[in-house]
Amino acid sequence: MPMRSPTFKPRFEAPAKSNDLVRGTARERGYDGSWRRVRLAKLQSNPICEIQSESCTVSASLVDHRIPLTAGGDRLGWDNLRSACCNCHALVTQNFKETGTYELLTDVAVGAETEI
Repeated sequence: MPMRSPTFKPRFEAPAKSNDLVRGTARERGYDGSWRRVRLAKLQSNPICEIQSESCTVSASLVDHRIPLTAGGDRLGWDNLRSACCNCHALVTQNFKETGTYELLTDVAVGAETEI
């Protein structure tokens, strides 16, 4: 029976490049102990998703900034925060990347239809 030739692997793999090198650590981006306390208080006071898209799972697990920090939104301001489920937050973020609007298009369309 033929034997396979031995394969030599390095004993230690090179560490994977961290996304923190590009974005900075969570702490450097402002997600420190004060953020964790405000986030927990927001989720306890509003445990239901405030975005409410069609695919909403109702139970909120994230806290989203209404005005993104990159656009000058207040980091810990209660009025700038909203509870969100993962699906709704992903839809809002995707819409922001595509259109520059930090809301769901369906919400804008529904609001326009009810005003007419």
